[in-house]
Amino acid sequence: MGNIIDTATYRERIKSRSAFQLHVKEKPDAKGRVVLRCPALGPSPTVTCPLRELLKTVTDKARPAVDGADLPDFADKICAQHSVSFDTAKFTRTAQAFEYGTPEWDKFHTHARNSIESLNHQIKSAGTEDIESASRRRVRGFGAAQIIVTILLTNFNLRKIAAFMSDKIKDDAKKHVHGEPVVRPIRRRDREWHNPYTDTDLAGVMRPDKAKHPASDETGGPPLRT
Repeated sequence: MGNIIDTATYRERIKSRSAFQLHVKEKPDAKGRVVLRCPALGPSPTVTCPLRELLKTVTDKARPAVDGADLPDFADKICAQHSVSFDTAKFTRTAQAFEYGTPEWDKFHTHARNSIESLNHQIKSAGTEDIESASRRRVRGFGAAQIIVTILLTNFNLRKIAAFMSDKIKDDAKKHVHGEPVVRPIRRRDREWHNPYTDTDLAGVMRPDKAKHPASDETGGPPLRT
């Protein structure tokens, strides 16, 4: 339990490490190569490093520092050169739209995880595609089984699309009749600002046509019936 940190500390550490990310020096070229440089270089460095000297024009302010104990025994190109060209195609598989561990990343992937788990449950449910059951793919070989699963998944997609379109048509039909929008009738108590069940009116509105009975008489008891 000693190694567990709270969410606020975790978020703060995720945020602080962004200062150590490489800076984009130039936009990707036609071949998809992008030029990056060390975060301790350039006119707006985000960290300080023992291997780099800040420009004299750089604003003097507190920045995270690279610990000397973390320096590599053999510096890579990014530590020795002013900038390095990277092929973005090599990082396409692992690239993410949101920085890992940030609130934006967590919000997106929580929704995505819930969606994919719901989909997995639907395609495995009995009575429809039921891909979890081996009886739906009684063939030999991975290739043949893949074809059967592909057909079942295609059927699932078509069924979901048809259900979505059907729900939309029904919803539109409730809102329109012969192309004209349906005007929902206003409840009587909303039209008259009176609730007959509770015998109450809108705050500040008095009904002159009906006087309310007193809740009690002068003795404090219930009103006498006559």
